[in-house]
Amino acid sequence: MAHGPEPGVVGLVRSTGGRLDTVRLTEGLALRQGDGWRYVCPVQFGDALSPDALAAEDGDVYVVGSDGLLSMDGEGSVRALDHPGLSRDTVLDLTSSHGSVYGLRYSDDRSELVRLDASDATVLWSHDGFIQSLNADGERLWLTSTVDGTATLHAVTSEGESLQQRTVAVDRAGVITRVVQVLDALYAIEAQPSGNRLLRLPDVGDVPEVVYDAGSVVYGPIAEGAAGWFVADGMLMSLDNRTPGEQPVDAEAAPTALWSLLDETYLVSYLQVFRFDRDGVLQPEADLRQLQPPDLTRVEDALQSECSNQWTTASRDIAARWGGGEQVPTAGSGGATAPEPQDTEPTGAHGGCTAVTAPLPARVPQKVVALAALAGLVRRRNRQRPR
Repeated sequence: MAHGPEPGVVGLVRSTGGRLDTVRLTEGLALRQGDGWRYVCPVQFGDALSPDALAAEDGDVYVVGSDGLLSMDGEGSVRALDHPGLSRDTVLDLTSSHGSVYGLRYSDDRSELVRLDASDATVLWSHDGFIQSLNADGERLWLTSTVDGTATLHAVTSEGESLQQRTVAVDRAGVITRVVQVLDALYAIEAQPSGNRLLRLPDVGDVPEVVYDAGSVVYGPIAEGAAGWFVADGMLMSLDNRTPGEQPVDAEAAPTALWSLLDETYLVSYLQVFRFDRDGVLQPEADLRQLQPPDLTRVEDALQSECSNQWTTASRDIAARWGGGEQVPTAGSGGATAPEPQDTEPTGAHGGCTAVTAPLPARVPQKVVALAALAGLVRRRNRQRPR
């Protein structure tokens, strides 16, 4: 019986040389090494089971840790960056565009769009008040806030110059978490307690059309060829008819997500990832059902025991869902002895069954706390993220 959440890929992090090589999992990260994939323990980044992570093209991965921003190289080595004020307490969202990684920071009732690099974090745009989500859309970055049934959408350039601002009427229980142009129309994802709604935004006015009302998270929409696609309720659907087609790939389970990364489009089915080729045909890209143990030589000594515990939990969950036996963490090439896992249940966010989401910043306005919590829950399930 699985101990934690359903094992799966919950975000695409980095592609190097046109090949996907880093992903976020329901618990931890995974790095492509050779023909396989190796587990990276979340304890190296703090107390989140699936920390937000994203990379610029062919660059190191930025990870939002509990105590600050960290970077991880292609071998899985982690180091802290000297970027004060960037941690899970303040960074609400990450996205990538134009070869850079951007973060949405909220502190002291002020929201900021920040461009990240290894040596600095540059504030490009700011807003007095609470902005809930950030996503890239071609040449634009969208920053959105939703209060009392009205969503305010801010479009800015990758340098932080304002392009437009508009409002959209949404359900009073909803929060806009993503805005994207697909073909000739603008769409938005509205998160609600019962699921997501896919909205088509009007050219004039503020009342959107409900394209699809889902009982789950909606992934997409994404243009692929001459059509637009999205995933919801375990189905891949076209924007044209909103009806499920035949299973498009040789996967053992239903589609669970649809994301884009560096102009490539990927369909996910739990631990299997497929990529659309130039002919619009989905091809196998990654299979993480045979995930390899972590390399403990790249883990701080004080964290190795907890890392072993986390791998034990993750490998048991994968084995329970997909078969196979547990594997012990590797000591890597250095010949060190891997510590034995503790004979206790992992506690808190390091490996327990309870799903953990980032705490809200201390000074979030009270009237948006409930909506912010909803947006955070859905955003962390949605997280591409690259978009």
